[in-house]
Amino acid sequence: MRNGEYDPEAFPTELLAAVYGHALPFCIFDDQLCIEVYTPPSTDSLFRIAWSAAHPKFHTPSLSVVQTLLLLVQRRPTNKHVADTPVKWTMVTDAVSIAQSLGLNLDPTDWPLPLWEQRLRRRLAWAVFTQEKWIALNTGRSSHIILDDWDVNPLTQDDFELAEDSNDRAYSEYFIQLSSLTEIVDDILRNLFSIKATRKLCSSLDATLEVAKPLRVRLSKWYQELPPDLLPNVKTGYVHDLDARGGLHLAYITAKIQLFRAMSRPMSEPETQATNALRTGAIAMGKELFEYLEGLNANHMEAFWPSCKP
Repeated sequence: MRNGEYDPEAFPTELLAAVYGHALPFCIFDDQLCIEVYTPPSTDSLFRIAWSAAHPKFHTPSLSVVQTLLLLVQRRPTNKHVADTPVKWTMVTDAVSIAQSLGLNLDPTDWPLPLWEQRLRRRLAWAVFTQEKWIALNTGRSSHIILDDWDVNPLTQDDFELAEDSNDRAYSEYFIQLSSLTEIVDDILRNLFSIKATRKLCSSLDATLEVAKPLRVRLSKWYQELPPDLLPNVKTGYVHDLDARGGLHLAYITAKIQLFRAMSRPMSEPETQATNALRTGAIAMGKELFEYLEGLNANHMEAFWPSCKP
């Protein structure tokens, strides 16, 4: 993709198959595709093609292999009665290792590369970082990305190639804010859920609250500084437009829940003012989650949600 223009014929087979696999369910929302794609292909076949074409390229990977792996990780479980298998974690760790092999963990600003590739590299780096951290948080895994060895500048609107008349600015801002939130999630993982942190804090409420307090402040500040268009109660566009903002708010609530989960570990201590305040906060958190779920509608549920969200 260059200058905001996409040419499907230039896409590698694995990436094109993965893109089509994710796009297929949304054909019904397009006035033209819902008629032309009368007999859609199998999503299973498309994702199988994507994996079969990508895997042999692990020996000499390219950016498209990382993109394909990220899209494969985003695939929802095919059996709604079965939780995700370990293959999702395996795929995302493959994406991390290949990203490091390609130097995506380094900021390319000063490299002699075309501007479009520098932008793509930064977007991909943050996509890998975000995907890996959320799956680690939600599945109880140990993150494979060490922040000191992942040196990529924060994303800005300049990292997205948007046409002047494009309506995609809101989606790029969504990803920028999600990346920023993921930095906080990374600190939650390291300071509250690493094996050493869990062993150290599990028996002391005071110590846990001391560690959690600055994280709660950062989380609250992040939410307060969200652009107005990304707040869940703001109406934008036509009433029938798909609205993916629900996923961002769910990510914020998930991070808050994980904080309360960590703070609740030492709750076997005697009744104190701190334990009572923590219970009150947890009840308020539950109420916030309930109101959020109650406010979801078809516009949110039919939009694309990253699979790393619970």
